[in-house]
Amino acid sequence: MMNINNLCKDCKNFTQILQQRNLKHYWQKRCTVFDCRLLPAKKKCNGKYFETAIKTNNTMKVVKMTDWNDAYNFPMCQDQKNFKDFWNCVRKFIKEKNIKFNGSWHQNWDYGVPIIEYDGKLYAFAISMRRWGLIISEAFYPENKDSGAYLDWAFSNPDGVKTDIDENKDPLLSTEGI
Repeated sequence: MMNINNLCKDCKNFTQILQQRNLKHYWQKRCTVFDCRLLPAKKKCNGKYFETAIKTNNTMKVVKMTDWNDAYNFPMCQDQKNFKDFWNCVRKFIKEKNIKFNGSWHQNWDYGVPIIEYDGKLYAFAISMRRWGLIISEAFYPENKDSGAYLDWAFSNPDGVKTDIDENKDPLLSTEGI
């Protein structure tokens, strides 16, 4: 008898959506073949879609930063099946560059939206203020398990530090060349 709990580990036919319930965020996975959550999909699938599974290439990297309006010239990361991979890429980037700005800066500043190169295409990581607050709090304060911790970074800067990011010193923070 086949164990259905292990069936989707090798299958990439699912999408991940960031959901919120009671001020807590969680990733919800849905099967794109059967258009349902993973548990019922595992029962229907029985592993037959492993051969046609989408192979992902984890060559994602943030190549530039741009403003909110220019971001709409690119496909949005949150519309992609592997949004969680884009999320992790940006979280790693902001941690490495020590970028701490709130959701308002993300949406209104000239260099607030990361542009990610993935499989030869460029994607914009333009998300809501609340989601930006969540990614900042996850990157810099993973030990804070308070369900409302993201709210501080969504609308304000709790560290009290003005973000000193100079686009002339870091070429990734320039929109030229896109």
